[in-house]
Formats: sequence, C-alpha cells, structure tokens
Amino acid sequence: MWLGKDLQVAQALRSLIASGEWEGRLPGYRTLEKRLKVHRETIEKALVLLEAEGLVSSTVPGKRREILVSVASKATPECRRLLMVGPRPIHECSPTLRTVLLEVLQRAEKLEWNTVAHHVDFAFPRRSVGTLKRLIADVGATRVLLISPSPAVEKWADDTEVPCFRIGGSSAVYRSPGISVSFSSIVCAAAGRLWSLGHRRLIIPIVSGKDELRRNALERSASSWAAGIPRVELEAMFPDQGDWLPDVLKTFWPKQFARAKPTGAIVKESNEFFSLLSYCHKQGIRIPQDLSVILLSGDQACQWLDPIPSRFEFPVEEICRRAIHWLEQPQPKEQGMALVSATFVPGGTLAAPPGLD
Repeated sequence: MWLGKDLQVAQALRSLIASGEWEGRLPGYRTLEKRLKVHRETIEKALVLLEAEGLVSSTVPGKRREILVSVASKATPECRRLLMVGPRPIHECSPTLRTVLLEVLQRAEKLEWNTVAHHVDFAFPRRSVGTLKRLIADVGATRVLLISPSPAVEKWADDTEVPCFRIGGSSAVYRSPGISVSFSSIVCAAAGRLWSLGHRRLIIPIVSGKDELRRNALERSASSWAAGIPRVELEAMFPDQGDWLPDVLKTFWPKQFARAKPTGAIVKESNEFFSLLSYCHKQGIRIPQDLSVILLSGDQACQWLDPIPSRFEFPVEEICRRAIHWLEQPQPKEQGMALVSATFVPGGTLAAPPGLD
C-alpha cells in the first residue's frame, strides 16, 4: 500500500531498531528529526504506532522512550522490503502511472513484500543519489523500484548492490532491468497520423524539465514523419510548456495558439487534454472540426468525454506483470530496459484540417 508520512517514519524506525543501531533507549527528538528529515509531530505519531506494537515504551516527560524488543527477536532471515521511489507522490502522478503503481503495490503486498514509498526530486543528481542511499539504509530495503528515474539515478542503480527495477527512464544505456514505453515513438506515431490527414500546423507541448524527451522526440521526428521539414520549423512545433500546473497552462494555450494557429495538437497527459478542452470551449474552437487532438496517455476518465479522444493506451498489465516477475526472482539478472508498445485507440477527435476535402 502507499504509506502516509507517519507510517513511513514508523517503518524506518522499525528497521533502525531491528538493525541494532540503538540500544536501550531511542535518541531524543532533535536527533530523530535530523536523521529522518521530518517534523516532531510526525515522529510522535509514528512512535504511538510503535508503542501500540510493544516495540517502545510509553512516553514519560523528560525521558527518552525505551526499546522493549531485542535485536535478535526482531531480526528476520528473509526480510523482504521494497522501497518505491519516484519524483513525485503517487497522487500527483498521471492517472495511467498511478494505476500501474497501485497495482504493483497491491500485488507485491500479496507476495508478502513490506513496501515503503517515498518521492525524491531527481532533478538534482548528487542530492537525489545521496537521499536514495539514506532511504535504503533507513528502511533496510532489499529491492528498489525506481519510477521515471533520471540518467544519474539510473547510473547509480547500475552500481549499487541493492537490486533495482526501473519503470520508465532511458532505454539503451543502463544495465539494470526495467520496462518503459518509448515516448518519442508515440509522438511520431501520433504526428504521422495527423500529417497523413493533411495537418501541417501541429503543436506538441513538452513539460519543462523533460529536455531529454523533447530532444529524442525531435530527433526521431526529423528522421520519420517530419523528414524534409526545416529544423527551425520543426522545433516550433515542440514548444516548452513550462511547469505542469493549471495556472501555467491557462496562459500557455492562448500564447501558442496565437503564434502557431495549429490545426492539430498532441498532448501527453489527460490533465493537459482537459485544460486544452477548456480553452477551446471558451474560444469557440470545435474539436475535431477546427482542431484535431491526440492524447498520448489515455485513462478511464476519457470514457466520460464526448467525443472520446483519439488516444494511446499503455500496456498496464504487461508493465505490472514484468515488475512483479522481477520481485519473484531470488537473484534478478541485469537485463536492461524492455520497451513495450502503446496501442492506438481511435476516437472522435481526429478529422482532416479545415478547408481540406
């Protein structure tokens, strides 16, 4: 399950107690706050849980809590601790990724894996790697599941002794096992469909911070559907969207539509799609009569729309199956990243551009 902050801290404290790092009594609150990087209130909630389990004594004013269990009685020869780490909390992930992560967690729980989830900002290589090392030590993780890791984190995963599995990330360079869908391939497939219908003014926004995605999509486009298009013109089709936030999108669409006057749009996530729908409704832009749209990551919420968007659906079951298969292996092998394909599902948001018979 996806644990709250107090449950995560309780999990970390159990691991530290079991490791034998502390004897007799727990450290004071200031030491725990510094070690666990959380506020005192969260630590107090976690300690109440451990008190109910009989691991620590009840609180006494002016005294530190006693550890009531010996290391030997808590040690387990086959400890199965799974640390799941991504760049954002699960509730902030895209609907498709959120579905994948919850399913993996539920299946791991059935296999009796003790799971702990954290989020780390992968944008800062040295800091993120240091945080990962600390989390592994605090949690006592025996496996690590990395969600959309940065290249620096993937390089670290190749070198660390703790087995790691990647959901998303780079495909060819790193050895640690994983599974991903090629974003640049989906972009090319979507743009090729719009191009074949006669659309020549496309807009394909890329979220800020995803320079690698933008670069790969541009390179692949230049050698496929966009062959012969001047580089400057092609780059104009891939504007930097800025941060993935509602207030940013509200100003993004008016600026880009005035600049590019697109007849076709490709959006990555359903949140961006809903924002685009809102803008088009206010401006009287009809879909698909005036603007054709393809969604790159469809989810169940799309079924409520009329028309249902033309979209790509990710192989959720295949991704979950491979992640769980990795968990079931006693000694997982370094087999690199496996690429799986997304399936195009026709909808009602595609048509020829205005004025084209």
